[in-house]
Amino acid sequence: MYKVVSLILAIALSGCADKIPVGQTPEAIITPPADLKASMDNQTLNKLNQLLALRAAAPTEQQQDSGQMIDLLSRPFLGTPYVANMLIGSQNTPEKLVIDFRGLDCFTYIDYVDALRQASSQADFVQRLTHIRYASGEISFLQRKHFFSDWSHQAKTNVTDITATLSPHTVTLVKNLNQKSDGSSYLPGAEKTFSAVSPTCPAILLTTRCWPSCTPAITSAFIPIWPGWTSPIPASIS
Repeated sequence: MYKVVSLILAIALSGCADKIPVGQTPEAIITPPADLKASMDNQTLNKLNQLLALRAAAPTEQQQDSGQMIDLLSRPFLGTPYVANMLIGSQNTPEKLVIDFRGLDCFTYIDYVDALRQASSQADFVQRLTHIRYASGEISFLQRKHFFSDWSHQAKTNVTDITATLSPHTVTLVKNLNQKSDGSSYLPGAEKTFSAVSPTCPAILLTTRCWPSCTPAITSAFIPIWPGWTSPIPASIS
């Protein structure tokens, strides 16, 4: 199960910080931070209700298995258009809670699925999504979990980094994930994020990629990590 979860969640690590727009970004549907009653377009609302019903209909044993629930609830998103920059908020723009299933990027895909696997109602989904996407559940650009490693390093942690348990060849590195090679930031205004990562032998680990340049829609294809790539952080669900 851990391997399945690791492969699915690792999708977020490929090219999410420096996004390239693909197609036309649909109008975002936002929920006011103080209101947990989600305001969504009809397509998103209908799909949310269908997914909640799908979860509720699953056998208890399946509901208690994180890997099976991720598989069950992520499949309906296959074929969804990749749309970059779905979230609203920046150094100069107030953060808004976006809920929009019409187009996904790497991060919105996995935080929707992670919230769905735990949610029992619309309000529960919105509340869980808020705590998954933002540290301490505070809807703020600075509190947003911009990098997947934030899932295992910032409260509330969504996953546990199990990289070091997968191979005796792991080596811990410290990287500034918010700094480009020219010294500028991927996310101006966000705190510099330093994160310990444990690269794994390329022959051992496979991961999904979510590159906008070659992935017009969410897919389930797997490709190997080649030498020289920044290895993802395999994770198990907390």
